[in-house]
Amino acid sequence: MAPKRNAREPTPSSTTTTQASAGSVSSIPSKASYKSSSNQSPQKIALGIWQNYLDTTPQRTKLIDVFMAFLVVVGVLQFVYCVIAGNYVCVPY
Repeated sequence: MAPKRNAREPTPSSTTTTQASAGSVSSIPSKASYKSSSNQSPQKIALGIWQNYLDTTPQRTKLIDVFMAFLVVVGVLQFVYCVIAGNYVCVPY
């Protein structure tokens, strides 16, 4: 958690604020960079997202994601069973 700010701290001056905002404007990618990146195939984009997920996601979050995927698989199997066998199991007398 981020440390709390002291209410008595001085606010930044207007010159530092304008310098910070001017620097952030130059970091915005241009339309030309969007055009060059849009030529990638969907497979490369998905692979890049997957690699970024593996590199940057904490281990605990990955464990939760695997558990959620397990729950989805179990839910699908139960739904298929209900469609095929019905809601109640037949008990022979």
